[in-house]
Amino acid sequence: TTAFADAGEREALDLADSETVIRIRRLRSLGERPLIVETLSLPQRLFPGLESGPIPNNLYSLYAGHYGITIANARERLKAVALGADDAEALGVAAGEPALQIDRIALSLDGTPVERRLSLCLTQEVHYLSDLR
Repeated sequence: TTAFADAGEREALDLADSETVIRIRRLRSLGERPLIVETLSLPQRLFPGLESGPIPNNLYSLYAGHYGITIANARERLKAVALGADDAEALGVAAGEPALQIDRIALSLDGTPVERRLSLCLTQEVHYLSDLR
């Protein structure tokens, strides 16, 4: 979907008040078990038409191949949170269940923030491993 950027998206992506973003919500599973619900926010001006096409698993390849935007690195902030009702339902657990929130900002080669990815991860039976280069 597309919408005007909210305050968190404007801050994370260095956007003006009037700018729009493309929001992608995905449910990630390991086998049959949903473990991560993520919301990606992208500046619409950088990714025209992305909201209309199929969304591949590997978005960074799409960014580079179709839009000429190479992700050079990413910054992540992690925090323990309690799941809200919508996210808990998507993950098949009770509201209030603990989760790991990962707030990732992906940066292009010139240091421009081009993607915010907010992930909520169930970690009771799995671990989060980060190897960003």
